Amino acid sequence: MLKRLEDQEEEEEGEDMTDKLTLEDRLQGLDLDRDAEAIWDQLTDQERAEFQSVVERGMLGDMLEMWTPWWSLSQKRASLIEEVGTEQDTVTKETESRTNASPPPPLLTKIPMLSSLLKGQPSESIKYNIVNILYCYAYVVRLHNGDHFTMPTQAAQEVLQLCPVFMENFSFCDVGEALHAAMARSNQDPSLANTPSFQSLVVKDVSCILIGPSKEDSLRFVQATLSDLHHLFSVARKKEGKDSSSRGQMEEGATSPELRQKLFLCKKKCDFLLAWSAEHGDKLTPLAMDCSQEYAFLSRELSQHEKAKSELEKAWGGSKPPKKDKTLIQELS
Repeated sequence: MLKRLEDQEEEEEGEDMTDKLTLEDRLQGLDLDRDAEAIWDQLTDQERAEFQSVVERGMLGDMLEMWTPWWSLSQKRASLIEEVGTEQDTVTKETESRTNASPPPPLLTKIPMLSSLLKGQPSESIKYNIVNILYCYAYVVRLHNGDHFTMPTQAAQEVLQLCPVFMENFSFCDVGEALHAAMARSNQDPSLANTPSFQSLVVKDVSCILIGPSKEDSLRFVQATLSDLHHLFSVARKKEGKDSSSRGQMEEGATSPELRQKLFLCKKKCDFLLAWSAEHGDKLTPLAMDCSQEYAFLSRELSQHEKAKSELEKAWGGSKPPKKDKTLIQELS
């Protein structure tokens, strides 16, 4: 009996000690990205209940600090896009109102001459292919909330999954085709799919990137995007090589020479596109207007959808239609 009381007292003291330790103390030494179960074990019952409540109410996203894209424009530059937009911008008033974005990624310093990479005249489709690449880049970077270098291999593979230009040598004929091809690919993969408003937002991102920070430096954002992709492919390739070596050559699937080769070719593609933009970049800026018109169309479509949805929910008295009477035949007396 005495032993049982001593054990109970020690257990209660242990619980008291856990309560006295701060959350920071309890999580010290744990990897917040990988030790999910260990982190959960360190939470008190009250903390677990609070977390589950936040998740169930869909408030988890509100607790994250939203990243401001480096291509966000000042109000003056953004007005160039808004002139062809809708009066009721239901997607991104907030994004354009903030000018505290981080600086653009550094430009690649060693850009080859286009003549050293291509004999003859480049294809007219290259400018549209770049639009597709810009969309895929902005889409993936927004998915990662600006932290795409935290998981470089995953981010690089997501870009390749969305963008047929890099590995499939696909070419586009106009801006609309280039944008909608990427949107369709994102819808086909549940891990990449997002809302129509998110897709519309990324179309506007492409407009911002094409316009650039100023009239005098209109190519800065396009070149920054291609340079950042070059760096992403390089980092992912190096990481994949290190991970393969650490896993050992005997383990099945330990090495990924195919992926590393793909990433190498993607780097070379970025080199080519940077060389092209240095000589033919003046063909890109006018495409910003086409993207803006596409954004305006998507915004109107989204607004009409939301209006129709609101009217239906009002008529139904809720988010779902009322249940139909399942009685098909009624006996008459």
